[in-house]
Amino acid sequence: MTIILKGIKAYEVVVDGVVPAQGADATEVDAYNHLCHTASTIFIQVVSHDILEKIIELEKPNLMWIWLRTEYYRDSAYALVSQIMNLVSLPIQYSGNNLSEFISKFESQWLHLTKLSKGSSDSYRTTFAAFLNEDMAKRDFLMGFLVKHHKNVIDNFTTKDSLSYADVKQRLIDIDTSDSQDDTALFTSKPSGNKKKGKKPKGNSDPSSSKSKTCNWCKKHNPGKSEGHTWNKCFCLQKLNKEKKEKKKDEEANITTETKVRTKSFYFDTACTSHMTPYAGRLLNYSKCSGFVKSSSQESMEIEGKGDVIMECVLRDGSVSSFGDCDVLHVPKLGHPLISWRKLRTKGYTEFGEGDFISINKGTKVMFEAVFDGNLFKIPEISQSAYIVTGVPRYPYRY
Repeated sequence: MTIILKGIKAYEVVVDGVVPAQGADATEVDAYNHLCHTASTIFIQVVSHDILEKIIELEKPNLMWIWLRTEYYRDSAYALVSQIMNLVSLPIQYSGNNLSEFISKFESQWLHLTKLSKGSSDSYRTTFAAFLNEDMAKRDFLMGFLVKHHKNVIDNFTTKDSLSYADVKQRLIDIDTSDSQDDTALFTSKPSGNKKKGKKPKGNSDPSSSKSKTCNWCKKHNPGKSEGHTWNKCFCLQKLNKEKKEKKKDEEANITTETKVRTKSFYFDTACTSHMTPYAGRLLNYSKCSGFVKSSSQESMEIEGKGDVIMECVLRDGSVSSFGDCDVLHVPKLGHPLISWRKLRTKGYTEFGEGDFISINKGTKVMFEAVFDGNLFKIPEISQSAYIVTGVPRYPYRY
């Protein structure tokens, strides 16, 4: 919540209770009232109905903040121990299914525990907070929690000490996604069980049966020619369907070089080393290039080009932030578009995490936010269309 308040410049008004100085002009008062109304609106949208009934009567967002902090914020030794128990009880609750959901819960509990550890000046808490900030500690805890249900996978990870937490997480998610797809394929390919076994008799025992067959399509469109066959063996219908397919191919072949494409959402990724997308339609100033990248499963995927990307990102407060970056790789075999944290970090961006949300900032400005959708952190964007114009630079965007 503090990230949102800082993003809309209302942190001092809500948390510190800052008010306009005595004798402030009308502009300052209007700005103060606008921040108060915006912050109050956010509180009303995010709290539960039971809490809303208790804070709705409070006139100022600072009073709402004080009430919420007094009622629900706990920063005591017991709260820290209780959160440790919440974290270590996760393996007991895990049944071995839905690995992505378990990782999401693990990260949420780990983040909460880290915040509680940092919230005190006690020496043991600061030491514990430093331990929790160790990437390898977080990695080993996650693997330790999963070893009971995924022993072979974890044993394989332990032979590679160089793996970071992000590497382990990505590979586990890939395994979870692959297993889900296999289950779906198995279900859809399973026989219905209603078909009778045995060979069909060759020929027709009743010579008059062909005359009793009636084609419903011909009965409607070719009266007088419907006897002696059924719709699924109707030559007229097959000819018509074939003509429709050929017409559709001709229409697709005659589409101009300017092709409308649907926007594909990007996902925020901490493991990949470059921004990349399988959709050339998302790239501006496209140019051909070659090379290869490897997926988390070590599959080699070809790079066909690169370009720039523009994103109109929707933030949690309802505002829209324009974000752009260059040298985004076009990798057709990639599963979904990825924005690389490793690349952003080298450009001075900072990352803040809070529950199911991640915020990427440049200085004090929120550039975009990513929300956990059950598998990965998705970057919400305004629904829009992009255009490909072959061989023509399209958008003079600068970074």
